[in-house]
Amino acid sequence: LVVAPGAEAKQNAAKAAAAAKLEARRREEQDKAGEVATAEWEERVEQATLRAAEAEVGAQEALEMAKETLAGDYVDDATLAECAANLSAQVTAVAETQRGIAVESLAAGKAPPALKAEMTALTQRLRQVQANLKDELLKVKNGKKVQAERAEQAERRAEEELKERELEEVYSKQLEEMLPPAMEKTDAAEDEVEKVAVAAAPLQI
Repeated sequence: LVVAPGAEAKQNAAKAAAAAKLEARRREEQDKAGEVATAEWEERVEQATLRAAEAEVGAQEALEMAKETLAGDYVDDATLAECAANLSAQVTAVAETQRGIAVESLAAGKAPPALKAEMTALTQRLRQVQANLKDELLKVKNGKKVQAERAEQAERRAEEELKERELEEVYSKQLEEMLPPAMEKTDAAEDEVEKVAVAAAPLQI
């Protein structure tokens, strides 16, 4: 079959047009799929952010309670036990949130870069929250020891202040004792200077 040059050119043009339409449709479908995937990941990151925020709020309340308790002059065992229980509960709650977000973070390898970065940041934030909770829990468990050390430091400061006051009193007394003789010497010196001036006056005429 012999195809005329003009017909062959038309066939090639038709094939090219069809291929272009297929490529355009494929790109459009990819763009739509990408938009859908981005929307899905935005929703997943938003949900993860809310879970992380809830965990952070609960942890912060427990941390503030523990810090205020330890800052007191005296804390009984029951109060320390309550603080320890609150902190332990938050350690568990944050750990559960961490596990859920860790799974999402692994899956986020397929997410857009910006959303992947947000998921990574959430993981790091929760890791720091967990570290703060464990540090404070250790302080609460050693609450009696911490209070004893604080009382000892306060006692040392009081003793040092007392010694300083005693030294100030000694120095003040010594100064009072030294002042009259010094004043007498000063008065005597002034008298001598005046005598010399009077004696020298005729010589200046």
